[in-house]
Amino acid sequence: MTAGTEAAFEAVRAGDAEGLNAILRRDPSLAMARGDAGETLLHVASELDRVEVAEVLLQHGAELDAPAGWGQAPIEWAANLGSTRVADLLLRHGAAHDGLWTSSALGRLDAVRACFEDGQPKEGVGRRPRSDADLSGWPEDSAFRRGDVVSDAFYIACRRGHLDVARFLSERGADLEATGYFGGSALHWAAVEGHEEVVHWLVAEGADTTRRDPRFDATPAGWAREGGHHGLASFLGGDGATLPDPGVG
Repeated sequence: MTAGTEAAFEAVRAGDAEGLNAILRRDPSLAMARGDAGETLLHVASELDRVEVAEVLLQHGAELDAPAGWGQAPIEWAANLGSTRVADLLLRHGAAHDGLWTSSALGRLDAVRACFEDGQPKEGVGRRPRSDADLSGWPEDSAFRRGDVVSDAFYIACRRGHLDVARFLSERGADLEATGYFGGSALHWAAVEGHEEVVHWLVAEGADTTRRDPRFDATPAGWAREGGHHGLASFLGGDGATLPDPGVG
């Protein structure tokens, strides 16, 4: 990575829109710079919800829909991590997205409803794995890799704490036990993120509180404890877990 590229990434991480603007004025090609995982500067802005630096990047011609090495475009990455300010900005600029998964991640129930007709998902909604994407971390039986777009959207709605969207998708056939990233279920992910309403609803619906993920061999209680949500861990009962930063997915 060149010094200029490092400086640009550091400015984005720091939220230094003025400094980034100066860097890109000196070398406009840096708007297309990529990091070690194939991420663009716009991905980093999306991850951190740095809307001011995202605006600067777009002004300097950053690619709106360029996928990272793991396959997600900036709008998907923003939605995945709950970066709503940057997500709104990218959507206003016309970012392409699948419809169902992205809208579910952002908790946009009306947009999720629009992805269905006669109780079934419309053709072409829901994300699919890119052929060149790094899918490590995704079990073969995950909803994403199997192409179960309703259950994949359900998983991310639970992970992001959008109970109304999760209920809607459950009523349309989402698998309560469908696995997501690292093989964690919707309950695992709602627990580690501390979404109490979603956790209590999933348990009331019959989600398996004793299920262990294949990556860490931990129950939802362990994921809750790892996230620092000890009340939820006590509610769920069970063991501990050791999780890395669960960003991708």
